[in-house]
Order: sequence, then structure tokens, then C-alpha cells
Amino acid sequence: MTYRAAECETLLGHASAKAVICLSTAKDYAAAKQMLGLKSKCPKLAHVIALGPPVKGAHGLSEMIESQTDATLPEPPVASDPFLLLYTSGTTSAPKGVPLSYHNMLSNARLGAPEHGITSDDLIVSAAPFTHLFGLYSFHIAMATGACNILLPVFTPPDLASLIERDRPTGLWTAPAHIAACRGMGLVDKHDFSSLKLVIMSGSACPTELVEWFQEQIPDGAVTQLWGMTETQGGLYTRPGDPLAVSAHSAGRPSPGTEIRILDPETGASKAPGEEGELQIRGCLLFPGYYNNPSANEAAFAEDGWFRTGDLATADKDGNVAITGRIKDVINRGGVKYNPRDIEDLLDAHPKIALSAIVPMKDEVLGEKACAFVTLSPGAKNVTLKALCDHLLKYKIAKNKLPEKLVVVDEMPLTPTRKIIKGKLKPPED
Repeated sequence: MTYRAAECETLLGHASAKAVICLSTAKDYAAAKQMLGLKSKCPKLAHVIALGPPVKGAHGLSEMIESQTDATLPEPPVASDPFLLLYTSGTTSAPKGVPLSYHNMLSNARLGAPEHGITSDDLIVSAAPFTHLFGLYSFHIAMATGACNILLPVFTPPDLASLIERDRPTGLWTAPAHIAACRGMGLVDKHDFSSLKLVIMSGSACPTELVEWFQEQIPDGAVTQLWGMTETQGGLYTRPGDPLAVSAHSAGRPSPGTEIRILDPETGASKAPGEEGELQIRGCLLFPGYYNNPSANEAAFAEDGWFRTGDLATADKDGNVAITGRIKDVINRGGVKYNPRDIEDLLDAHPKIALSAIVPMKDEVLGEKACAFVTLSPGAKNVTLKALCDHLLKYKIAKNKLPEKLVVVDEMPLTPTRKIIKGKLKPPED
């Protein structure tokens, strides 16, 4: 993985940085000379190691390798060793600790890189943070291929748009909320996004119309979707060569080394293509179990070892999986259960709505009704519940699925990966 000099200067100038060894992977010594020039600006830069012809002031990598003495580690690392301890998003309940091994994460990225078409010639930027799995996936793919990571210190829509125009990345890792924010501010029209050959959208439910719209903005690139969890990293994704109808309407097919099945969550019976059920998964990407949480493990794993994702999904005859919602998001209205995902997608497509989330609210007669929380698009005003319901009825939505209360909020509670934390949305009591 390589960084350009400006990025190294940013990294090395950070207050918490310590002595750093900087590796130049350029074919000539120009990059190494450029790194040496940073020493006057970055006093914490201790060494520059040059790969290639000798450079005065830098250590030669080949010489260092030849001069090293034989040494053995008392406990050499193995692929199953713990690599990271991450925590689930906690969008509906308390987060759970997820230990992941080197094998889980690095093999998933290495096998996934050719599926995404990533090579050492690519420049990758992630709008998602490196503090969680989706952003780390971009980092690990760069490590596996020798691609370059372009750093976005903090996401704001203007900063992302300016970086894409200035630094010309070829790959973008992004959540739907990132792109929706850029569209809402008109930034895609104001900035040049034409360098992008691959966009991977993930982190939350991706509205079909958003994928279709963004694909129109970068006709020479491919907008794809990825589904994953803290427990799995990249489990499903569409590929760059897939038709737009596949990338816009599904999360794609399993990653290499991954198996999935869709079962009835109550009976355990297999679901036929097109029928909704719980998505279950296994493979080399799967974590070994939650940290110090046997009750969570008992609930999360089926008796035969498959991981119960808690996501509802359908699969078509070609194996493309569409995520239709979460089992825990199901609203039970008078004994009729439904998942609000399709309603949220339609609300998100409304020109006055930036983000929406539907959560259950208590009802003395029916048990539960639906409450819609929304944030407004820039400049939008006077959104009413009736107007939104009329919008939904145009799409022939069953009346029992219509939201029965509307709450407009300035901001949605979001995780770092831009998922809405529904557990923090509390419907007001009448």
C-alpha cells in the first residue's frame, strides 16, 4: 500500500505520531527523494526505506534484507490469531464484541479484490471511517493489491467532492447517506467525478433510485452494492460487469469462499427463489463467536453452525440476493406483520425527504402502529403525513402499511458507518 508525500505529511504531522518508517514503492527513486524532503517538515520521520536504486540518505530495502541475521520467533503468528476486536453497530440494542482473525479479514479482502477489479494501479478513497468494517475493507484490499489509499480525514460532502475532483481516485467506498448528502447539496454537478471506475455502496439499505441516479452521473464507471456485517466483512456484492438492474435491486452474490442460505425464520424450511426468509451465512469470512457472550452466541448460530444474520432476504434464480429488511424491524399491526424497508425506500425517494426511518409505536388496540421519522432535503418545508401517505399510495402500498404518525427531526442518530440507530428514535406519546 502506498501513500503520496502530501498524505504522509498529514499522517506524520499528527500530534500522536511516533517515529515512522516510510517505505517508497516507486520504480524510480523520485518518490524516495520526495519522502526525504519531508524530514525538515516532519521531525518524527525517522527513516526512509527505498525500494529500488540506492538513494543517498535512505536505507536500501534489499541491503537490509541481505544483512539481517537468522532469527526465529518463539511463537510465530498464525492465520487464526486474533487480529481485531470490533463492536456491532448497536442500531437496535447494545453492541456486541466481535473478535476477528487475520484469516477472516485478510483472506476476504484478498479474494475480493479481483472480484471488484482492483489492481495496483488503483487509487482508493473511503468515505466510511477506518474505525469499522466497511472502511477497513477498502484498506485491506489496498494492502492485498498494492493499491493507493487516498485519505479523507473527516467526511463532509464538500470535502469528499473536492477530494474526488482533485486527487482523481478510481475507487470509492461509500454509504448511501454520503452520496445522498452530496446529491442534496448539488455537489456531483459542481465537481468532476469522472475518474471513478468503481463505486461500492454499503453500510445501510441502498435505495434503488440512488444507485440508478449515481450510475447516470458516472457512465464510464460501475456503481455496485455490498452487504456485510461486523461479523463477516464483505459477504455479498455485485460485480462491476453486472447489469444495472442487478446492482440497483440486489446486494449481489456471495464473496469467494462464502455460502449462504435463506430459511423460514420460524420453521427453518428452505425458501424458494423469490421467497423471503432469513439470510444465513458461513465460510472463511465468518467470525468465531461474540467475545465473552455465550447467550448471544447461542442465539446467533444455528445448530449446524450457520450464522443467523437477522436480515430478511430473497434470492433470484441467478443467486443475486436482495436484502428486504431486518427481522427485529418487523412491525406487528394487529397480528399482521410487515417489514417497513419498502416504505422507507419510497420515502427516501420523495424529493423533500433526505432520510427516513420507520419504527413501531405502541397502540392499545392494534399492539403496534408505524411512526415515520424523517429529515428534510435542503430547502424543503411543510411536509405533512397526508402528503407522504398520498405519495406512498401512488405505488399501491397497502393501507395497513402506511405510517400513522410523522416526526420531522433535524438529524438522524447515525453510527459512524451512517446507519440509522433506530433504537434512539422514540415516538412521542399521544
